[in-house]
Amino acid sequence: MTIQSIKFGVWAPDQNTFWQSWADAGIVEKDEQSGDVIYPIQFTNEYQGISTTADSWHGKIISNPGNPEADPPVAPTYISGWHCNVIVYGPSLIDPTMEGSLTYGLDQHDADGNLKSIWDRTWADLVFSLTPQPADPTTGFPAGYRNATGVTYCDPAEFSSPSNIIL
Repeated sequence: MTIQSIKFGVWAPDQNTFWQSWADAGIVEKDEQSGDVIYPIQFTNEYQGISTTADSWHGKIISNPGNPEADPPVAPTYISGWHCNVIVYGPSLIDPTMEGSLTYGLDQHDADGNLKSIWDRTWADLVFSLTPQPADPTTGFPAGYRNATGVTYCDPAEFSSPSNIIL
């Protein structure tokens, strides 16, 4: 079975922090003098096969729907931060037989044919400079990996309900 794309759920404190972390990793272009990310976003030649959902969900993800019928009414609880999906596609980025791809040399499926965890079948932790991160009780974001600027990545399969991620 051939993998067509690799998907990540992402949480960041804000949109600029997310893009700046990618500029610092060499995924998107940055200004040579200031080091700041260049808008509109321009992917470096090495990462032309990456896409993100353009819309953030800031203030739109609800961790508690509230109850307007209660006495007194209970307001919904929104999760702070900026959320997006990252979709990686294209053979130069996801083909496990191509040197330099995000999956180079890694089996994509276990012995029973099940797709492995995103962390077991990609080099994402190295590409994005990530370290393991437990689930975040404040944002409700599942366990995954976080970079030094606080941008957290997770496997979309870890969401109990995919309502927080557009797949």
